[in-house]
Amino acid sequence: MNSRQRPDENLALTIARTTFEKLQRSHPVLESTIREDPNVDLVMEWPRQPGLAFPILLGFQELDELHLCAADLWCQWFPCTDAKVVEEFVELVNGLIDGRARIVQTLHRGAIIKAELQSPTESGWRTRATWSKVNLTIVPRRTETRIVQST
Repeated sequence: MNSRQRPDENLALTIARTTFEKLQRSHPVLESTIREDPNVDLVMEWPRQPGLAFPILLGFQELDELHLCAADLWCQWFPCTDAKVVEEFVELVNGLIDGRARIVQTLHRGAIIKAELQSPTESGWRTRATWSKVNLTIVPRRTETRIVQST
């Protein structure tokens, strides 16, 4: 099966719901909601609150994609029927919530043009996902970097 063939829709939705519920149980002191949404199949939200430096939105859509939106980063993992994909997604979401992972934003003239989701390694940080607003084959000369991380 290639990576874009559609898995069983009910199985994938069950996996997504189970994954979101697991994440919710992992952080019982944080306010969060899980709901169906007309624009996507399933949404989980953590608003900005004490203990969370920025809001986090998770989504399930396109029959097999897990989405993460936080601090101007938007990225996706698929297929959600692959246990390793789900494991990485959960690891990174938990890392963002508890401060082990971070988002590095690149700004040009005050606007975020790139965001990288990073997790720690023994020698520094490893980029695990990247979002870019523009094609960055040519990086603007004058950029600044901002690190967004929960504490």
